[in-house]
Amino acid sequence: MTAVRISGTFKKDERPFNGLEAIAESLLDHSLAGQDYTVVAKVRAHASRWTAEDGEEIPTAKITRVEVVDGDDAAAVEALIKQQYRKRTGQSSEPTLFDDEPAGEDGPSSERARDEWLDEK
Repeated sequence: MTAVRISGTFKKDERPFNGLEAIAESLLDHSLAGQDYTVVAKVRAHASRWTAEDGEEIPTAKITRVEVVDGDDAAAVEALIKQQYRKRTGQSSEPTLFDDEPAGEDGPSSERARDEWLDEK
């Protein structure tokens, strides 16, 4: 899979298309630093960068329009995101931070070896 860089800087005359400005104050609020926002966006090809060392060419997509959605619209967009993720990856659910952790009946198991001397009686 090819990596894709994102260019999201809007020029002064493009600012009306930057719907993220509607949540600028929230993005600056440190107490909301972990908050996710649902958005819809349009992108187009912007540039590419070729590296002579390995011959890899990485495209950059430019965000040309972005709007924040909430409420029922956000729920609908989230459902579409999940649907498209399944189509693209073939996975039924999105990965989480804990997908690599084996879980037993009592929760995640430890990979640490048992201390044998504790087992001696």
